[in-house]
Amino acid sequence: MSKSDVDNRSNQLNPNNDAYYESRGYEGREDYYGDDCEYVGPYITNSSPGPKVLSFEQKEQRFLDQRRKSIASSMTTGKASEILWNLLLHDFPEIEVDLDFYGGDIRVTVTGCLPGSETAQSIEATTNAWLKDRQWLISGCVEGVQLTFKF
Repeated sequence: MSKSDVDNRSNQLNPNNDAYYESRGYEGREDYYGDDCEYVGPYITNSSPGPKVLSFEQKEQRFLDQRRKSIASSMTTGKASEILWNLLLHDFPEIEVDLDFYGGDIRVTVTGCLPGSETAQSIEATTNAWLKDRQWLISGCVEGVQLTFKF
């Protein structure tokens, strides 16, 4: 083995080196330890009483929260309106949907159903449910949705 191979192996076995964490799938030491300095990786020291070890569910929830923050930070009004457009066309194939956005509002013009009809009410309910369920995703870019129906 060359010196660089030996050094790399040594670094990957040394918990004081970033290569240790990167070789185990973490981005670095910060990814390995939690926000409150609780330990989230395998227990590697003999210190007592030891750091707080997170359960699988806590680790999973942390991962999901981090992913949500990452996705939400890249969300724009245009992307959010495209997601809503796809949802409406999937759930209501008989209508035509035109989207526009102004400021933080998505303007939806639905052609093919009468205002106040059962389909219009279903579209309103679906849109409101989408807004509520995706609040974590769109809170920074969408303030509301304006629906307009035409036949």
